[in-house]
Amino acid sequence: AVVSTQSTGTSTKGMAAMTMDSFADSVDTYVPIESEDFPELARRIMKKLRKYEADEGYHQFVRDLIPELCKEMTSEEIKKISNPMTNLSHEKARLEKEAKKKAGSTKKISLAANKKVVNSSSLLDEYANDDYDDYDDGIDFM
Repeated sequence: AVVSTQSTGTSTKGMAAMTMDSFADSVDTYVPIESEDFPELARRIMKKLRKYEADEGYHQFVRDLIPELCKEMTSEEIKKISNPMTNLSHEKARLEKEAKKKAGSTKKISLAANKKVVNSSSLLDEYANDDYDDYDDGIDFM
């Protein structure tokens, strides 16, 4: 990996505020030369963008950014990006469902204690003294 010494357009005031360590690890100063350099570029980009995860427009920014980055790729390359995203979505949904289930299970226990338990014989007893058979019209069809 090669670190560029070219000017990034940052004012000297801004550069003075940065420590040398953070400047050396900045995405702004990193120039990937070989394919092996791109994971480092990705790490630096993620480090910079993660600062904004809680901001209101971050999610929309990511939704807009990904398609723009993929515009010039082939459908096969886009599929290689899409598959891990789909897998991540399914995994997140599974974890959210489990968390909801755990949160709901404590409520179910407390609600179950308040329910009136009805045994099956009490339900039958309700209809035992029924003198009227709704289906008996006095005609024997057999």
